[in-house]
Amino acid sequence: KKKWSKAVIVVGAGLSGGSAALTVLEAGGKVILIEKEKRFGGNSVRASSGINAAHTKHQKEQGINDSVELFAKDTAYSMFKDVNAKPTPLVQTLCENSAEAVDWLEAHELNIPVLSQNGGHSASRTHRPISGAAGGYITLGLLRSVRKYEENGQCK
Repeated sequence: KKKWSKAVIVVGAGLSGGSAALTVLEAGGKVILIEKEKRFGGNSVRASSGINAAHTKHQKEQGINDSVELFAKDTAYSMFKDVNAKPTPLVQTLCENSAEAVDWLEAHELNIPVLSQNGGHSASRTHRPISGAAGGYITLGLLRSVRKYEENGQCK
């Protein structure tokens, strides 16, 4: 067997692991993906709500008034239970990049146009597929993209 001199080891094949692996693979890297369960997907496949994002094309198309600032404020309040809480730098980054995350998923043929307003939100910003649970749809869809890289030996 050919040994790789450099590869990224991704532990866990849920949503985070699948996203990390796909990002490395698309950049031309090699990945060793490790999962303790018999099947890929982890707990992410059980998630039902969706992905939260603000100022997305779906919100604009559906006339939903939302902003990165409002998303960050909602998140800070949820964290600290204080209406005057300021978003942490990490929260600010998450909220600022959230629309790009939806775009990235949709570039991988994962259509998530259905919006709902879940707990702690001041606007409809939870993006989900037209049918089925969001977790399984998104996670298994990303892992299908990762598996395409197995065929050329870029991923184990």
